[in-house]
Amino acid sequence: MIPTLPNAVDSFRTLRTRRDEYLYIDKTRCVASLALALLRAPQLFFARPRRFGKTLLISTLEALFQGEKHLFEGMWIGQTGRWDWERHRYDVLRLDLGIRGVRVREELEFRLNEKIRRLARKFNVALPQADRPALLLEDLLEALHAQGRRVALLIDEYDTPITENMERPALGDTLDAMRDLYGALKSGGQFTQCTFMTGITRFARAGLFSGANHFRDVTFAGRFNALLGFTDAELDQPAVNEDLAQCARNVDCAPRQLRQALRAQYNGYRFSRINEAVYNPFSVAECLTVLREAVPGEYRDLRQLPKAWAASGTPALLFRLMSSGRYASETASVISSPNPLEYLERNKSDASRPDYAALMYHAGYLTFKENEAGALYLDLPNAEVALSFNENVLQWQRAGMQDLYAKEGRSPWGIDIKQSLLDGDETRTASGIDHFFRRLPGAMLKFPQAVKTVESYEMYYQNMLFSGLQGARIPVRAEEAAVQGLIDIVIEWPGEYGRVTILEFKVVGTSQEALNQVWARGYADLYRTSGKVVTVFGLVFAPEQRFIQAVKAWTLGAYDAHAERWAQEPNPHLSLTALGRIKGKQRREEIVRSWRYGDASHAENGTSS
Repeated sequence: MIPTLPNAVDSFRTLRTRRDEYLYIDKTRCVASLALALLRAPQLFFARPRRFGKTLLISTLEALFQGEKHLFEGMWIGQTGRWDWERHRYDVLRLDLGIRGVRVREELEFRLNEKIRRLARKFNVALPQADRPALLLEDLLEALHAQGRRVALLIDEYDTPITENMERPALGDTLDAMRDLYGALKSGGQFTQCTFMTGITRFARAGLFSGANHFRDVTFAGRFNALLGFTDAELDQPAVNEDLAQCARNVDCAPRQLRQALRAQYNGYRFSRINEAVYNPFSVAECLTVLREAVPGEYRDLRQLPKAWAASGTPALLFRLMSSGRYASETASVISSPNPLEYLERNKSDASRPDYAALMYHAGYLTFKENEAGALYLDLPNAEVALSFNENVLQWQRAGMQDLYAKEGRSPWGIDIKQSLLDGDETRTASGIDHFFRRLPGAMLKFPQAVKTVESYEMYYQNMLFSGLQGARIPVRAEEAAVQGLIDIVIEWPGEYGRVTILEFKVVGTSQEALNQVWARGYADLYRTSGKVVTVFGLVFAPEQRFIQAVKAWTLGAYDAHAERWAQEPNPHLSLTALGRIKGKQRREEIVRSWRYGDASHAENGTSS
């Protein structure tokens, strides 16, 4: 039996006592560095996105501080002289604050009290009948100190009660209750050896918990960049490669191909200035679990690998905020900052009007990328996240469209957009789309200003247009797969119309560049055998002004299979079929870049190729 990466185990003890079943990527060198940092600066804070292994990290620290040396045999920290097991042995208080579904302060404090009393019973400490969790926690820490115990306090999901109630009436009471509890950590610090706190967001450093601002934040420390998540080097270990090879056989591909697909789908997260990307560990483990059970051919298209992180839960807070429009403007956003990491380190936005892009970073929807000059910016980390965000935004947009149609009792399009698309009419199409966008609710148009990246802009407005066309009962398909890429929007009209319309959408560039992409990547090739007339639109949207900046249309007509040409080629001297035979996407793009549509003398570049 080959030990495999577990996909739903967050107990370090379970992983190590069932080594014949579970494979543990040895993170103990980095864990030891964190533990020593915690003993030097006895109150540390560390944030990571959901499903990144924060609970497993808490469990590992618990075993380490309790001196369970046998669990670390064969690991880096288990080697002689690398950890002082007696000197660093502590009594561990592990407080899990993942309290969900509570909307009343009294119930939240009752749940907190129960958690603290459960810890007290573990150490045979009798607590008074106090109502305030802060007082109970102080009494517990003081009683343990009086018994001569050295206490390590580990707090998991510290921010869940807050994020559960943002944009809800209970937020104020929740903040008061949690601020009171965390204030006790400052006064109770004299009774603990160390306190470690983890969660998804960094509200503790953003002024929400003034009582806990004494915590040292190591979220962006370079040495902890890969503390959670897998690096490429870690997935190259022989034990992992054996598992990968088995999975590759199941889906009838080479291990190298599978690794490339895993990298595109799940890699790309970066949490510091260190230029080292990590994989989402939950996604990788779940993917390999599925592939182990797959039959040959089931995942022939490796772009369709499981999307476990996306399916494991939608951060409802992000989409409540999306609807409300209550987030920092673009002038104060991390996206607009010349150094997003520095901005996040000193960010002071509060719970009533948070920086939406900063929340997206902490939720795992954005990460640090680096341009050619070495400057950092924020963008979507990988294909899984891009698709997840795309689908969630699209679902929210559809709901908004339905509300709009129900309110007006008709399509909000000012002109017959259907006929203008069928006719290939640039002016009327631009006017109709403009009119559509101007009728939408303010929050729907304001939202992308909070997540200002080129990719997210294009995705957002493309989705918006897709939802609008769908609401107007036009038969649209989005992200249609072609050999060289994905077509933004395709409309395959019913048989009686005998037409196909392709829409290529941009927020940076020109409408001709949009058409060039269609030609260079062979998007129209999918419809050669359809017998239908094909029209292509290149659209450029100006996101700041929120209107269509430019539209260019080209009607190819029907395809003549004998002549291997469309009725109306964009370049009379080089057909699209001949262009498609030229090897190299970059070369094809260079050729079409010089084309001037309708000019019969423009194609010298094409004929010499």
